[in-house]
Order: sequence, then C-alpha cells, then structure tokens
Amino acid sequence: MSEILTPLQDRFINELMRNGYNGTRAYLVASPRASETTAARESHRLQNLPKITQEITKRTASLRERTTIDTDWLVTNYVNTFKSASQDSDWSGARQCLDSLAKLTGLMVDRRETTVTGTVDHRLAAYTDDQLMSVLEEISTREPMLEIEGRVLEN
Repeated sequence: MSEILTPLQDRFINELMRNGYNGTRAYLVASPRASETTAARESHRLQNLPKITQEITKRTASLRERTTIDTDWLVTNYVNTFKSASQDSDWSGARQCLDSLAKLTGLMVDRRETTVTGTVDHRLAAYTDDQLMSVLEEISTREPMLEIEGRVLEN
C-alpha cells in the first residue's frame, strides 16, 4: 500500500516531473517562501524518501504508457535530430543530441562516486622525484588500479 503524500510532496513531484527533474526549482515552486538553500536541502531530502521515489516511478510509468515514449523512441528521435542538426551545420544542437544519447545509453553519467582504498597523501609537492617514482611504482603493481561503477580501468 502506498503512503499518502502531503500537498507539498504532491506539488513537488508534479513540478519535478514537469521541469526536467531539477529538484531545487521544483521545491521552490511547491514552496515559494523557501530560500534557495532550504530548497536545495529539502529537495534532496524529499527525493531520497522511499514514498517519493515510488510515486515518481509510478507516475513516470503511467506517463510512458500514455505517451508510448520508451528508450527506442528516444534513441530514434535523438539520432534523427542529430542527423538533421548536422546537415544544417547546427553543431551545438548535434552535440546536445550526442550528449543526451550518451547519457541515455549509460555511456556518460552526470555524477560518479569515487572510492579510494588505502591512504592518499595530499602533500605531493613535498615529495622528491625519487619518492614520487617509488609511490607510482608501488601503486602500479596493485590490482585493481581504478574502478568506476564496477568497471576496472587498467594501466
């Protein structure tokens, strides 16, 4: 059973979906007296509430059913728009299509979480060249060298 949303939460979700998922802007519309700082904090908090994420998922699925927009439709239209923009020498528009396609297909993300295991010494300027080379040699023998979103990047 889904939990009941408050009027503020309902307005927030509606505006969030209407304005392209900008949480701060959505919160400011839902609660016009809020400051930018409060809106940023509260939108983050609301977007992490299970009942809010469930409702967004439900409304998004409903919207997709009503509009028949799916990933294939988006990819097809981005590709067509890219071709048209390229033919018109609209390089900015073409690039925006490529960026959107890359995000849609998971080849590019807006944010990434980086986790460092071990110690990191931020005082690299204090190291001599020999000390830096020694550290680099030690690091290069470790596995994995770098892992991003479950993928290991090798030397």
